[in-house]
Amino acid sequence: VGNDKWRLNALLGAYILQVM
Repeated sequence: VGNDKWRLNALLGAYILQVM
């Protein structure tokens, strides 16, 4: 379950990078 958190964080980071 801990891995899910990392995956969500990576997705959020990619999203922020795209928005910027």
